Amino acid sequence: MPTGGARRLLLALLLAAACFRAGAETRFPAGKAEAARLTWYTGLSVPIARALAAEFGRRHPGIVISVTRPYPLFEPGPAQGAHWEKADVVTDAGLEARLELRRSGAFARLDFLSRSLPALCPWVSDSGGDFVYTHATRIPILFHRASVSDHDAPDSLAVLAHPRWNGKVALLAPSGSWDAECLYRFVVTHPALGFPWLERMRDNDAMLLLSPLGIREAVGSGVRPAAWGADYRVTEFVGERSAREGAPLMLYATAINRRAPHPAAARAFVSWLLDPATQKYMAAENMSIPLLKGACAQLEQGPVCGRSVTLPSSGREEFTRKVWKTLLGDAHISR
Repeated sequence: MPTGGARRLLLALLLAAACFRAGAETRFPAGKAEAARLTWYTGLSVPIARALAAEFGRRHPGIVISVTRPYPLFEPGPAQGAHWEKADVVTDAGLEARLELRRSGAFARLDFLSRSLPALCPWVSDSGGDFVYTHATRIPILFHRASVSDHDAPDSLAVLAHPRWNGKVALLAPSGSWDAECLYRFVVTHPALGFPWLERMRDNDAMLLLSPLGIREAVGSGVRPAAWGADYRVTEFVGERSAREGAPLMLYATAINRRAPHPAAARAFVSWLLDPATQKYMAAENMSIPLLKGACAQLEQGPVCGRSVTLPSSGREEFTRKVWKTLLGDAHISR
């Protein structure tokens, strides 16, 4: 018969095992020191980010996540970095390329993720240990369901250049952002597209919008019945088609602010994002392509944007100017 101390130890071990089981919810009771309100600065679409924040909060009572992306368009890199440093957790395309922030120690090390990583693609985790890829997407062609039927929805980028789509398409402008550079390098190197496609889109009066948010608003409102340049959580108003030409894999890196006021809660959130069950949940809800180990080879077919080695570090401004020059013409530019 176990003694009182042994019984208490056994009970503690059983309780710990129960809490550690796969899919277990981490509870942070309201009013306790562990309760936290995290700020998540993210480049993901707001509906997707808010849905993820709500799901995490449901599974982790006591942690509330506030989703934000406050910086204005074309804000200088250092100012954007200042916003990142005010957040607890950051998820954005191109975050891993901000070497000045990483070298300054702005982000905490993610050594606590060692249990999750074996189930994921080997390149998900950075060798430096201060960021991890948590989301991936291939930018689809979006269409406004009230204006375009599923049968008539465009399923290729080449189709968007046809005269029937004149004045009906919105594109992400070559703003110099990581997302835009990724997409336009894909276009100009594609044998069926290239700079001639950009010229045809100019002649088709493509609306150039300076942010993915503008793309989502344009197609969601029906201002432009079709668009390319942003992901979207498909709704009854907006549908999507995978382009026959393919699309680059866009990766989003996540990091934790080294000065996060609630580091334990931040670690719990990042761990949850990488949990295989969460990766499958995001895939089922059309939020992200899962980064699970069994799908790595398929994910790497075609260009991958987000891993800094895949985009040239030189000639970026010249490339952006050339794309602008090709697209401008009479195209309408809007914020």
